[in-house]
Amino acid sequence: MKNSNLILGITDSLDCGATITKGNKILCSINEERINRKKLCHGFPKESILKALEISKAKSESIKIVAIAGISRISKDLTPYNNLLPENNNNRKNLISKIVNVMSSLSKYSVFRTIFRSDLFLFFLRNIFYKIFFIFRKRDILNQLDKININPDKIYFYDHHDCHIFSAYSLSPYKKALVVSNDGFGDGLCSKSSYISIKKNINLSKNTFYNSLGLIYGYCSDLCGYKKVHHNGKTTGIAMLGDGKKAEKELNKILYFDHKDGNYINNSSIFRGTYLDVKRKLKKFSKYQIANAIQSLTNKLIFKQVEFLIKKVKTNNICLTGGVHANVAANGFLRNKLKNKNFYVFPHMGDGGLAVGACALAYFQLNNKNVKYKNDNIYLGDKFSNEMILDKLLESKLKFKKVKKLSKKIARYLADNKIVAVYNGKMEFGPRALGNRSILANASDERINEKLNKKLSRTETMPFAPVILEKFASKMINNYRVDDIASCQYMTMCVDASMYMKKVAPGAVAKDGTIRPQLIKKKANKLLYNILSEYYKITKVPSIINTSFNLHEEPIVRTPSEAIKSFKISKLDVLIMGDYILEK
Repeated sequence: MKNSNLILGITDSLDCGATITKGNKILCSINEERINRKKLCHGFPKESILKALEISKAKSESIKIVAIAGISRISKDLTPYNNLLPENNNNRKNLISKIVNVMSSLSKYSVFRTIFRSDLFLFFLRNIFYKIFFIFRKRDILNQLDKININPDKIYFYDHHDCHIFSAYSLSPYKKALVVSNDGFGDGLCSKSSYISIKKNINLSKNTFYNSLGLIYGYCSDLCGYKKVHHNGKTTGIAMLGDGKKAEKELNKILYFDHKDGNYINNSSIFRGTYLDVKRKLKKFSKYQIANAIQSLTNKLIFKQVEFLIKKVKTNNICLTGGVHANVAANGFLRNKLKNKNFYVFPHMGDGGLAVGACALAYFQLNNKNVKYKNDNIYLGDKFSNEMILDKLLESKLKFKKVKKLSKKIARYLADNKIVAVYNGKMEFGPRALGNRSILANASDERINEKLNKKLSRTETMPFAPVILEKFASKMINNYRVDDIASCQYMTMCVDASMYMKKVAPGAVAKDGTIRPQLIKKKANKLLYNILSEYYKITKVPSIINTSFNLHEEPIVRTPSEAIKSFKISKLDVLIMGDYILEK
């Protein structure tokens, strides 16, 4: 393959989306939810593909290589919301759901538990069961592509966890690394790890879906009252508020680490059975104790897993990916325990980032070497010009004005405790707003979390993340290491706040003394860097709050119209759109 060739990557399960790469550059990566406004939606990402073509300035006829994430696809009817719990009565009508329920019932018996955990069953699942549906899926995808004039010469399907693994490696700063993927499940596995260099990919471990730490974390979240899979972060947020030692002992009877094989093991029956077992063992505990217990157990299991794996390979570089590693507290725990290791957490660690990995795997297959993408940042979505923004502002009939010295103006608003929404440049890749679709606020206000939750109708349990000038990182973070920038520029890891940070920006510090920062350099985001620099000149504080610009339960805003709508409905004080300012 010549480097000029384009690769279209597609993920068509949970949080579906599309990526287009050209050689060692990601031209665009976007998820369907940002376009159709349905959070974490499933299915063929037609609109994402069309938008990716538009952003990349590529013609559909020029796409000759298509890479699909996953050898199987989660059924649209078997929704991961509520983590496959029995309350989803509609799912019982679905064939896959019926099979899941039968497996759950059979796994109460030790003989079936042994079978379902075995390599033989995994082989059956991946090489026979999935292949029955694969023919129909491939035909469906090709038909859908044909409707938008894409007729590839080659179409590849790649393992779910391999896509996680290669996505992380391809954007990491490391030439050699241990890459660990942990999630709910995908293609029969809940975890997989590899040692990767430019020309080698060595599989180190895999763990069957039966043992899913991700699902059990979800069951505990459900018991805490957080019903949807994307609310697991709320469980992480309240974990620091309870004493879960006794509850953790009960959980550890269900989920424990096998030091011989280097995997965590589910000692209960599967799916519904595990959920009911967890519910029974934890019924006497409060949601704060349950949250603390599952968080503590997760920290320990992931640490033991990585500790086991680094004995197999000689590397100081570790990449983390998969939905479980959206858990910033567990990532931070790992960093603190392995002080001499470097960590990179892939910024779109959930299934929405799989398309990048599919592109990376196709590159390897066609070039016989791994790709290292040379993107300077991960603002990989679309952008709208000042002219487009002006048209929508005029349509809105809201009062606005064009402003010079924008950074100074915004800094002054923030110093005056105004809450400012920023809509600027290309949209971020992944679940975190990193300054282009962000809401900014004064981190020196101890009550800022309460105020933001009220204004945005949110129920966040973790403090909102701080953005910090990178040159002040060692002053704001205890035991800061230069290599921390790899993850701390994307809000993917908790670190310990310094006493100075706690003093000058208490609104961003959690009760356990941690923060999940976005460290900012000028080359990453010039506007955000300049705002914070000007804010520092006024306040002598090098940090402000940065949270995502969206309405409650909606995806992050994408278009000018969505930004204006969100501003109208919310109780924000100021909206910055391109060169224009709107005030309430």
